[in-house]
Amino acid sequence: LLISFCSNMFLGSVILVGHDDGGLLALRTAEKLRASGDSRKVEVKGVVLIGVSLSREVIPAFARILLHTPLRKKHMVRPLLRTEITQVINRRAWFDATKLTTDVLNLYKAPLYVEGWDEALHEVGRLSFSTVLSSKRATELLRSVEDLPVLVVAGSEDALVSLKSAQTMASKLVNSVSCLPPLVHFILCCQSGLYFFQNTVYKFCHDLHI
Repeated sequence: LLISFCSNMFLGSVILVGHDDGGLLALRTAEKLRASGDSRKVEVKGVVLIGVSLSREVIPAFARILLHTPLRKKHMVRPLLRTEITQVINRRAWFDATKLTTDVLNLYKAPLYVEGWDEALHEVGRLSFSTVLSSKRATELLRSVEDLPVLVVAGSEDALVSLKSAQTMASKLVNSVSCLPPLVHFILCCQSGLYFFQNTVYKFCHDLHI
């Protein structure tokens, strides 16, 4: 879909920017584009990976445990999961947790009141093992872009993606640049994150002369 979008927009070259799971999408797209020989081919000039870990599971450990017990079928587990997802995770991911007002948290909670959301989460949890990249597959993905300019951004205050994970990934990329700003996972939720994005990510892209 992303490749078709680039083609339909007549983009001859692109810099792929991805945050969290979007970084995995960027890597997979770059791999496919660089291996492609069809007429829709778009040149990948570089890649920006923000808060990306190739080994992190999407479902929180607490939720995974509950989803694999008989409790997952009972109503009592639903408010527990809502608390885990909307409060614990978001408070860890936001730069300033005091700005997570009741109204903001309610916006995160809204989708979790849709009928069947807990069953859908269970299916994601059940399949999470197969969707996590193996070491071999992660190595293949990184090898496909190892000669490209890659900007790896990891917030030093990120509680979801460790610095060690990001640094290990960057070490496998020959032409990479690492940035470790004092930011959390959701870097664009604060003014300093926006400033960093404008002054670092934009400059990286601009310097590639796309």
